[in-house]
Amino acid sequence: MERKLYSKEEVERILSRVIKSKGFEGEKFSFEEILNIAKELNLDTSQVILAIKEEENISELEQAKILWQKKKKRDFFQHLGTYAIINSGSIFVNLLLGPPFPLIALMIAFFWGVGLLFDFFESFFPTEDKIERGARKLLRSKKWKEKINSIIDNILESIPSKKGKLF
Repeated sequence: MERKLYSKEEVERILSRVIKSKGFEGEKFSFEEILNIAKELNLDTSQVILAIKEEENISELEQAKILWQKKKKRDFFQHLGTYAIINSGSIFVNLLLGPPFPLIALMIAFFWGVGLLFDFFESFFPTEDKIERGARKLLRSKKWKEKINSIIDNILESIPSKKGKLF
């Protein structure tokens, strides 16, 4: 008999059936339920815990990537709005003043537009490396904000409260 090889998707479906047959139902599982499933399947729980932590880090990074891409696109549209408002106003005012001022306004609009074009490509067609770096930067800033908020909360909690006292 020829030895059959199974794809990753087939293995996932097979294991999913085994999990259902063991009585574990639902779309989401708690940490304890995952460990119980691992024990039922005779898997090393320390490896399962490590895999859970890796999954949490990966999904946090994936969420940060999505957030970074949305932020880049939002920033681009803000840049585009600023460009449109300032340059249309500048060209209008310079047209009222007459030559040679419109030429200067058009040159500024052109060169700013070139920068805006680069911003467009960076916002809508970023490289995977740029997305990764941007997401990691967002995660680092989030962790710093959490640390700072924690320090501020600790300081505020350590200040004695004078509720009910007027002086």
